[in-house]
Amino acid sequence: GKCPKGRYCVESTVTPTKCGAGKYNPDFGGASEAACVPCSAGSFCDGVEPAAVTGPCTAGWFCSGGATSGEGTVCPVGAYCESGSAASTPCPMGKYNPNTGRTAVTECL
Repeated sequence: GKCPKGRYCVESTVTPTKCGAGKYNPDFGGASEAACVPCSAGSFCDGVEPAAVTGPCTAGWFCSGGATSGEGTVCPVGAYCESGSAASTPCPMGKYNPNTGRTAVTECL
């Protein structure tokens, strides 16, 4: 049969190798580690079941790609990060947020 999703099967090996944390493989038939692609921006891949991304990046954090947990990079001051953010969103013109890890535009004062 084909190599299962989330894994790759090197020729002449019997046991499929699981993609590592920060990567996943959504397709059957992976023949090398190259079949494991970096986790999508805005999501994280913890490596437990790497056939798909594990879930969205945690609110207050952003995941630019290849993240291994929902807490990728903490959201910087002057910005906010909703759940599933691939990057921080700057506060609107004339507003500011003095704290890291903010989750919504309403926290820009």
